[in-house]
Parts: sequence; C-alpha cells; structure tokens
Amino acid sequence: MAKLFDPNPLQGTYGDITLYSANGEFYLRKKSSLTAEEVMTLPVFEGTRRSAARLGRAAKIAGKVYGQLEEREHVVYREMTGKAVRWLKEGVSEEEVRWWLEEAYLGRRMACVE
Repeated sequence: MAKLFDPNPLQGTYGDITLYSANGEFYLRKKSSLTAEEVMTLPVFEGTRRSAARLGRAAKIAGKVYGQLEEREHVVYREMTGKAVRWLKEGVSEEEVRWWLEEAYLGRRMACVE
C-alpha cells in the first residue's frame, strides 16, 4: 500500500489500482480479487456475514440508547456499539443488551426481564 500526496485525489478503482482515503490520508492499493457477490454467497465468508449482521444489530441497539443521551459524542456511540457486539456474541439477548447500556449510560435501574 502506498501513500498518495495529492491535495485533491480521485477515489475509486481505476484498472488494477484502487485509490481510497483513511484517517484523512489517501492511499493506493492493488484492486481486490473479491466481488461483493462472492462475499455474500461463498461458504468461506459465513463468519464474516454473521459478524456483519451482529454489528448491525448492535448498532441499532446502541443507537436507540445513544439517542437518549443529553450530550452526544460519537466516540461514546462507538464504545456502546462495541460493548453491544461483545454481549451479543456472548449470547446475551438484545433486550438485555439494551437494558445494560441504558443502565450504564443513562443511569437507569429497571427491572430485568427474564
């Protein structure tokens, strides 16, 4: 991967080269040999699809709790989402994850639903 020093670079894939930005810097890399269809259908990517689905569920749960905060900082949302992913991976129900996040970030003490 190479860094690109250009104040206004194009982004995208051109031939066998992909130009992209990350953390405010621009990079070049070789085009990936994978297609979206392969990632969505091949058995070897089952774990990737499962993780992506879990992250989506965690982000929705965290978003509901984050939206109730009086003062919002994106880093807090990311922290909440990370905790939610971890708990979901451990087998905690979505309802319990939301309850734990509300208790931790909103200071709510509610009866736990079992």
